[in-house]
Amino acid sequence: LMFFAAEYQLNSLLPNNILRNTAINALYDDIHDKAEEFYKEFSDGAEYSFYYLAVRKNDDISQNIGKCFSMLCGKGKENEEYASLGSELWSGVLEEVEEIIRKYEFVGMKK
Repeated sequence: LMFFAAEYQLNSLLPNNILRNTAINALYDDIHDKAEEFYKEFSDGAEYSFYYLAVRKNDDISQNIGKCFSMLCGKGKENEEYASLGSELWSGVLEEVEEIIRKYEFVGMKK
């Protein structure tokens, strides 16, 4: 979930495809270099598809992501504790990535 949220935020805020692709590739290269076994498992996972569907519902993305997280953890969509944790992780990563990106003051950056 955290990597999906980071990628989502990079795509949402960075002003052009070159920056977006460079940042996302750097993120995945860093994961690969620091945790190759995790990267193999992570890169083969279908979780991203579920998270993309949750985002595309377009009503309450944070709530949708939380329910998806709970489901992927094997707790079912209606487990409030896990859904809340998923929503908090989503929001926290979005905020952290935005804070990092805004420090660079890219020209044309999305608001």
